Formats: sequence, structure tokens, C-alpha cells
Amino acid sequence: MPYGELTLLTGPMFAEKTNTLVKEILFRTYFGDSERSAVYKADFDSRYEHECVVSHDGMKVDATIIRHADQIETSGLKWAFFDEVQFFTTPNFDGDIVDRIRALRENGTHVFCAGLNMDYMGRAFEVTASLMAEATKIERLTASCSVCAGPATHTARIEPLFNRFALGSGETYSPMCARHWFEDRQAKTRKDDS
Repeated sequence: MPYGELTLLTGPMFAEKTNTLVKEILFRTYFGDSERSAVYKADFDSRYEHECVVSHDGMKVDATIIRHADQIETSGLKWAFFDEVQFFTTPNFDGDIVDRIRALRENGTHVFCAGLNMDYMGRAFEVTASLMAEATKIERLTASCSVCAGPATHTARIEPLFNRFALGSGETYSPMCARHWFEDRQAKTRKDDS
């Protein structure tokens, strides 16, 4: 049996990662075998509709909400889709999602994952980084910088929240190019020091 491929859609907030994933889900299940596909979403992600994968612009598909890696069936699937993979880690998720995705692929399942590349401090999300190392295809998506409208590769936090996994949208986060993200961090550091 051939091994399944792993496609990773990654980038900052507002880069249309979920939108791209929803399009892949609709394409694969409409033209493919919808009976042998599964869409997963972390229970932690309660934004929009809890039992759906929903993009910022409102595109959505039904999803299975999971809290534990052992809730993922690893055989009999042709397609498996995971949204916001950075949430599939402690304290929001129990078990090793990367190992579970390997098991899916060993059984011939093609896997698509969407997830943030970095947190607001510029630190790589461990799950996303591990999947990036194993991916057969990586799509690095960009948003539009909220300052200059150039290609945004980073996510800045507008509100001073300290939880790395704080849920939010445009009221909490802002996409920025590297230059404006660094300037924003420096300005916030100076403000905190004064």
C-alpha cells in the first residue's frame, strides 16, 4: 500500500489557511470519496461555529470535534483534514497528533493540515514545525500587512494577552510584514520598560 501524502498550509493569521483547507475538503469530497474522509477540529477552538471548520470570511464545512489523539481513526480513510493544528497540543489536546498523522499516512491516507506558523512572539508552533519537517508539500501563505499592505508573514497581538493560545480574530490579532512586526515588538518592549 502506498503511503499517504501530507500537505501543510501555513502562515500568519488572515492568510486564508482555513479558506484554502475548506476548498480542498470540498474539492476532494465532491469529486472523490466523501464516505472515506474525515475533517477534524480541536475542541479548544470555539470561535464561530463549534462543530464546523469556518474561515474568517464564512466558508464552512462540518467537522468532528476532538480532544484526544485516540479519537482519530487511522484506517479506512482516503482523506483526513485538520484545521488549526497548532491547537492540537497540551494544554488544549491530549496525545501526539504528529504520531497519529504518521499512522494515517502509513495506512495510505492523504492528510491536509492548516495551521499558524508562529505565535505573536515569533516562536514557531511545535506541532506546525514538526508537520512542516515531514510534509510532502508545504504552502506558505501570506496575508496583507495591516500597516503597509505588503506580504504579511507574522502575526501581531493587538491586546496585551499573555496566553499563547488565546482565541481571537481581528479584534485580537493583526497580520504584519516582518519589518512592521519587528517595529511593533520594539515599540511594545519600550512601552513595557517605561
